[in-house]
Amino acid sequence: IAFGRFSDVLVQKGYKVARVEQTETPEMMEARCKSMSHPTKFDKVVRREICRIITKGTQTYSVLDGNPSESHSKYLLCFKEKLNDASGQQRIYGVCFVDTSVGKFYVGQFHDDRHCSRLRTLVAHYPPVQILFEKSNPSLDTKKVLKSCLSASIQEGLNPSSQFWDASKTLKILAEEGYFVKDCKEDHENGTLPPVVKAMISGSDSLALTPGEKHELALSALGACIFYLKKCLIDQELLSMANFEEYVPVDLDIERAQTSTSFFAKTSRRMVLDGVTLTNLEILQNGTNGSTEGTLLQKLDACFTPFGKRLLKQWLCAPLCNPFSINDRLNAVEDLMAIPGKVSEVGELLRKLPDLERLLSKIHSIGSPLKSQNHPDSRAVMYEETTYSKKKIGDFLSTLEGFKVMCEVIMIMEDAIDDFKSNILKQVVCLKDKNPKGRFPDLSAELKR
Repeated sequence: IAFGRFSDVLVQKGYKVARVEQTETPEMMEARCKSMSHPTKFDKVVRREICRIITKGTQTYSVLDGNPSESHSKYLLCFKEKLNDASGQQRIYGVCFVDTSVGKFYVGQFHDDRHCSRLRTLVAHYPPVQILFEKSNPSLDTKKVLKSCLSASIQEGLNPSSQFWDASKTLKILAEEGYFVKDCKEDHENGTLPPVVKAMISGSDSLALTPGEKHELALSALGACIFYLKKCLIDQELLSMANFEEYVPVDLDIERAQTSTSFFAKTSRRMVLDGVTLTNLEILQNGTNGSTEGTLLQKLDACFTPFGKRLLKQWLCAPLCNPFSINDRLNAVEDLMAIPGKVSEVGELLRKLPDLERLLSKIHSIGSPLKSQNHPDSRAVMYEETTYSKKKIGDFLSTLEGFKVMCEVIMIMEDAIDDFKSNILKQVVCLKDKNPKGRFPDLSAELKR
């Protein structure tokens, strides 16, 4: 179907694409006109509605959009800035960024210096393809960052309060819309906010409508993100996943962890690679044309799965510097080298895996009760319905097959587990129920249903 192919070409060039669908048949239109006393010439036209607006930062790769051409994440970033002193040396940022193809939101608030070091690091670790900010809000220093580091990203200013919501309005909308309601009943009261968002609310407010003192900018940035997703008609399918994580700057994360007891032995301590370091060392992109050619990422990336490639990229941005964790990883490499036959067998199976992370988001969107109630797509008359239905079934079967393959991998590794020295490898390939160190869930009952 041509829409997915042609829309993607336009979106990659930076255009916004609106998908308009017919929401009634000619017969329905005639019946509607008959029921009216004085139908005008405008009534005698089949009704159409915008069902989706696609931009570079809001691609979800639904059955109509076609498949992703790249495995790496494309983030939509919203931020709000507040200068902390009159000299403009100190500033606070509230940020919210989301990978719409997976449906994962990161929300956070942090202090920054006059060089915007933490903001630079954020955009290097999670490169945004589209940026939203409040009109006339960014300071001169922030504008310099947008111009120098993010010139290739689409940048859009939103009107204060009406588009870039404040924290109170964000919480009010979250309460009204019932995004986090567990079933499709009309009772919106049973919808609870995700823990990350809940932690940003003032403890004294039982109605969850007052922002916490240190999270106003973060909630405002989340509000801008929700406004934009709403405008693109994908707010319901993404927010209902309730997949939120707090964003804490890397250096702050380490400072926070160091205050805990026996920190070095317990945690997988990581190095801080800021934005400047990642650029100068050409870890993710080369300095010539911005591609991965000749970079450390290209040298190390031998991943078979798209979600593995995304995880490796995150690891490279924050490499380990704790000897315990490093040695455990080295043990994992030795353990795998000791069983070459099994490793090549597992490698062949992993090659067959689809992008499960994105497929699960797609399936959630298709089954979203909120979307089926009042989204324009639920009213659309699809003349290619059979093709789309086949595609939906194909995606679902492909996901099930993917999980079966993963269970197969676990079974292949089962008899080698006792010889493994690495804890991390045991966590990955042992079933939760069979081994105290295992983290892999037993999916056999679900897959047999």
